[in-house]
Amino acid sequence: LSLGVMPYVTASIVIQLSQKVFPFMKEWQEQGEKGKRKINILTRILTILLSLGHGWTFIQMSFGHGLTFSLMKPLLSDFMFQTLFFLTVGVFISVWLADLITSKGLGNGISILIAVGMVDKLYKTFEYLLFANGSETKRILILISYFILLILTIILSSAYLKIPINYAINRNNYKIDKHIPIKLNTSGILPIIFADAFF
Repeated sequence: LSLGVMPYVTASIVIQLSQKVFPFMKEWQEQGEKGKRKINILTRILTILLSLGHGWTFIQMSFGHGLTFSLMKPLLSDFMFQTLFFLTVGVFISVWLADLITSKGLGNGISILIAVGMVDKLYKTFEYLLFANGSETKRILILISYFILLILTIILSSAYLKIPINYAINRNNYKIDKHIPIKLNTSGILPIIFADAFF
């Protein structure tokens, strides 16, 4: 499960963006359940391709070789094939768990698994900061910076602008507060997902 659900999330985003570009995919979207099934199959196929790419990168980085085209030859070895296979299966197990969480009404399964991964990384980061070599002042400043960043992230994620609505004719004698809320951070976590997927 080392790759998590990121290949599936990336594939879903690419497919959603492609629906705006390719007419046949837009037609699938309008076909109802049948079109939705086609889109899901295409998403799964793209997930497999992305899982293989992510898996190969993960293996090369794990061995400390970096990304070089001279390492394409070991891709044909039994070890590489088996490792890529199990990493790809792990992605689909993660997706299945996410669908199971969603179907049980416990929330959005994909978001929960991503949040769990972030919490795990955050724990390891704090563990490194607390036990790494360095002055106490430096550690405290880094921890304070993390908490400030966390607070700013929450504020920016929940903040929105109120655009007032003015009616030409108001037949009511009392004042009605009407406005259109527009989020400051309309892109959400999509930039982070793309950055994590490609870098």
